Amino acid sequence: MKINRHTKVSTLIKENNETISALADLTPTFEKLKNPILRNEMASGMTIEMAAQTAGISTDQIFEALLKINFEIEPNQTTDQEEIDIVRKKATIHNSEGFEKIFSKYDNDHLKKIDVRLLEKPGYIQAILAELSLLPKGDALLVYHYRFPVYVLEELSDKDYEIHLHFINSNNIHMLIIKK
Repeated sequence: MKINRHTKVSTLIKENNETISALADLTPTFEKLKNPILRNEMASGMTIEMAAQTAGISTDQIFEALLKINFEIEPNQTTDQEEIDIVRKKATIHNSEGFEKIFSKYDNDHLKKIDVRLLEKPGYIQAILAELSLLPKGDALLVYHYRFPVYVLEELSDKDYEIHLHFINSNNIHMLIIKK
């Protein structure tokens, strides 16, 4: 079976029961998959990418483990480092203080907020683009995201936006998009 970052963990387990052991060997976080009740709760909506973020490991580490049990990785998958490099080219990355300095320039009348952490691709991209289409020039959209916003950045790269990022932790990224 060919897999990618967006393949559901539940799909992997249905395809190959060795998935549970392969993931559990990576980190104690995945030990929960051995319990059928916790497995159903944890694996049903979780993608490989989300699993990596939850466990604090890279998707590349999960791919490596899954290759050993005969899964195939779809070609042209970007590595975590490649995604970071793409982000750096298209947005300004800030520490807490730098992000707060820019964010504080926008009061509630000129700032819209959206939380896309529970949405999967393409849902989160569509939600962000919909909000941006309604955003007046000079206003900002604060996006609460769970991953590197590579696809969003690619979508906005030829449009007139200024993008600022603050990585809180591996599952929490704040993105401030200013419409010029």
